Amino acid sequence: MEASQARPLDYEGRELPDRHEIVDSALVKKASPSYSHGALQGTLFSMLTPFRGPRGKSRPGGWLFGTEIDIQLASGQRYVPDLAGWRLDSFEASDLQVFSGIPCHQRPDWVCEILSSSTASRDLGTKKRTYHLAGVSCYWIVDPTKRTLTVLHWAKDGYQRALGFGVNDKVHADPFGEVEIDMCELFALLP
Repeated sequence: MEASQARPLDYEGRELPDRHEIVDSALVKKASPSYSHGALQGTLFSMLTPFRGPRGKSRPGGWLFGTEIDIQLASGQRYVPDLAGWRLDSFEASDLQVFSGIPCHQRPDWVCEILSSSTASRDLGTKKRTYHLAGVSCYWIVDPTKRTLTVLHWAKDGYQRALGFGVNDKVHADPFGEVEIDMCELFALLP
């Protein structure tokens, strides 16, 4: 993916052109997702359903989730992560309007990027550094080719690899340790 040429970056408060991010102050087009990418994104989102919304007697809850949300974390860095999550206990009910604007300026507590050949270097490089500097406490990286999940935790000097899981594992991973994620099920719809 190449930075678009001679485009002004005056998108504050406005939507970016479809399938674009601002990376290192350059407007960068994202490729359309493959079937595998979309299937993983949808499956993981549905697996996290017990965490969506307020906590309940029979569910962990406590999170807001979104897919492909336009988020500005730093000057010159405006990303559209595959999945992002915010802890509800970080907000008063009246504070939820922070999600009504474009871009969202509220730092997520969790981000998940699904690697593809066109995005892997940014997801593992610039985006990873920006998420860390912004204080995103947990960063998940899903690799559909290797069929792995890597869980990174925020640490002072950079993300630390906390856990790595393969296709045959059952996962209880931060910040969603209360619910088991079956990695075989996560990757089941991939060709």
